[in-house]
Amino acid sequence: MLACGMQMTFAQEQPAKPIDPVVDQKQNINTMAWENTPMTMVQPTQVPPATANAFKTKYPNQAASTWYRTDNGYVVMYQDQSKMNQRVVYDANGNAVYMGKQIQGTSLPTPVSTYLKKTYPDMTSQEVYEVVTPAGVKSYQVMVNGKWMKFDDKGNLVPAK
Repeated sequence: MLACGMQMTFAQEQPAKPIDPVVDQKQNINTMAWENTPMTMVQPTQVPPATANAFKTKYPNQAASTWYRTDNGYVVMYQDQSKMNQRVVYDANGNAVYMGKQIQGTSLPTPVSTYLKKTYPDMTSQEVYEVVTPAGVKSYQVMVNGKWMKFDDKGNLVPAK
């Protein structure tokens, strides 16, 4: 159900430019915002030291990462050892807001899978993420027909705002 053919580009290779979170959501792996806020790619040296250090401390082996500035803070994206896309969102003070990791569609909770199969029988999603807050609360983001759908930790659909 999930294809991992997505390529990442690194901040060192591209100049900073605004990214439209709706038009470019496949490129930047953005979600309903996961806040629907514009993201601008930045050089790692432009990330506040507190934020960069929080990331380096929690993820010491993730040197190949791409940073973005948002209205609310910073987002860092990278691929894990399995070539799955990951992102960590930080507020303006360098506090982690949540971590999103790409997962196999078969890893979704049964209520999510059942809902998707019933509502979109011909759908195959290439974008499936488990989102975890620092408190450990999980939710799921699934790209369906070009739009992100969010499900809570019990697998219930969360209506778009």
